[in-house]
Amino acid sequence: MDYEARERRRSARKNIPSSLSSSITSVLEGQWFENAPQHQMRSVPSMSQSWHETGEHRADFGSQRAVSHAHVNRRESRAVSLRERVGQLMRENRSLQDQLALSNAALASARKSRIDNERLNRLEQEKDTLRAKVELLLAKIDQDTTSACTALADANARLELSRNENMMYEKKIRDMEEERREMYLVMFKKGQEAAAMDLKEVAQVDQMTQDRVVLRFLHDAFYYYLMNKGDAKEHLQ
Repeated sequence: MDYEARERRRSARKNIPSSLSSSITSVLEGQWFENAPQHQMRSVPSMSQSWHETGEHRADFGSQRAVSHAHVNRRESRAVSLRERVGQLMRENRSLQDQLALSNAALASARKSRIDNERLNRLEQEKDTLRAKVELLLAKIDQDTTSACTALADANARLELSRNENMMYEKKIRDMEEERREMYLVMFKKGQEAAAMDLKEVAQVDQMTQDRVVLRFLHDAFYYYLMNKGDAKEHLQ
């Protein structure tokens, strides 16, 4: 703004005659001349004019003042338009800065999203790998389960067969024991009967033996008695 004011004052000085420059300088320094209305411009005190100037010179000076005023108005209009242009450019600059900030934020978000996408892709790959491993393990588990079920069925069949065989052997053993018990019972009865018969026979044999022993004793006694009459007890020795 100071620069524009100095330019206006410099332009006004160039358009003012040399005889009036000294008397109008103070007015230009206060900027009254460039901002005053036209009727005030006409009522400038006569003391600001030189005494030797004629009316023609005064008219010339008035036209020069009008031209200078129009020039100043144009410069002011240009300054206003420039200020408006500067304001518009500043607003556009702020808008561009806002857009740049938004673009930077979007770029940072895009980079972060790209990083997140890469991480997501890596996690998806890891998940696919783990899913494949899980499917392989499930297939192996199914195979092992099938094998275990088959082995269990075979073991149950063998166990049932062994149980049936054991039951058969147990029945056979019971039958054999029963037969043996019956045989032992028959043999015991037969033994008892045989023992009873043996006792009778033994008793009969003992009776016969006893009689024979007595007869033998008597025979010997008589023999010794007859052979040895002097010793009657010799036969007892």
